[in-house]
Amino acid sequence: MAVIDVSGNLLELVAKKVFKKSEIVSHLTEKWHPLLIASDVEKTPKLVKSVAKSLGCKYFSPERTLSVEEKSKLVKEFEELIHNVHERDALAAVLKAYKTLRPLLKKIEHELRSLGMEEEFEEVAAKVISGECENIKDAIEKVRMEKRGG
Repeated sequence: MAVIDVSGNLLELVAKKVFKKSEIVSHLTEKWHPLLIASDVEKTPKLVKSVAKSLGCKYFSPERTLSVEEKSKLVKEFEELIHNVHERDALAAVLKAYKTLRPLLKKIEHELRSLGMEEEFEEVAAKVISGECENIKDAIEKVRMEKRGG
């Protein structure tokens, strides 16, 4: 299991071949509020869908299953932290999801910078990625209203 934040920073990498759904859900909700669960294969595994549903978040699968070569390229900067193929695959999955979302995250950063609201990046990104808000403008407005107590 690999966990990154909306800025692409690695928060955790856990080595285990098989996780029970309850272990994953419990572990993730103990420390974080997950926005997306990622897989490294084209056909989203049932466990990934089930965990995402339990957490109330979306799931990501690449357009095609990631090859070993693609996974190795994605995780290159983290190779010293990877101890086995399970960690590599988990990290590659979340990094592929992040790479896919990066253009959207850049738009959010740009919009917030133009409004002098850079400190609201994580909150706005979370609302857009999770689907709580349909677009960046709505997410910004919702964050503004929440900050005002409304």
